[in-house]
Amino acid sequence: MVSYPSRLAHSRPYWCLSAVLRASVRRAPAVKNVCYLCVVPKKRILCVDDEKVVLNTLMGQLYQTFGNRYLYEAFTSAEEAEEFIDEIYAEGENVHLIICDWLMPRVKGDEFLVRVHKRFPDVGLIMLSGQASPEAIERAKNEAHILAFVSKPWDKDELMGLVQKALE
Repeated sequence: MVSYPSRLAHSRPYWCLSAVLRASVRRAPAVKNVCYLCVVPKKRILCVDDEKVVLNTLMGQLYQTFGNRYLYEAFTSAEEAEEFIDEIYAEGENVHLIICDWLMPRVKGDEFLVRVHKRFPDVGLIMLSGQASPEAIERAKNEAHILAFVSKPWDKDELMGLVQKALE
C-alpha cells in the first residue's frame, strides 16, 4: 500500500488503494473525505490489526470487493486508530465502520471498541479474532454493541456482506 500525505496541516497519512491498484505509485494530494484520484466524498472504513499481513489481506479484499466506493484506513494498534479518530472528528469528518482484531498488544480489541462506542455510538463495529475468549466476545457484544464477531480465518463473502450491510 502507498500512503499519500494529506494536505491538512499535520500531514497525517492518507491511504488511497485506488492509486495502488491502478499501478500509479506517484504521490497525490488528498483533502478531508475527498481523494483527488477518486473525486467523490466517501464513507470511511478503519481496519485495525497488529499483524501487517492480515491487515494487508483485509484491505485488499475490501478494495477488491468495493473498489473506490469507500476510503480505507489501516492501523497496527488501537492507540494509533484512536488518535486518528480524534483527529477526524476534530476536523468535522466521520468514521463509518471499524473492523478490529481482538488480540493486539497493549489494548485489546474489545476494550478499544467499547471506548469507541461510548464516544461515537453511530460507528459500526466488527470484531475479528482467531483467539478471542467467549467473555471478550460477550463484552464486545454487550458493551460495544458490535454488529458482528467474525472468526479468523474469515470467509471473504461473509465479511464483505457484513461490511456492505453495515454501510447501507
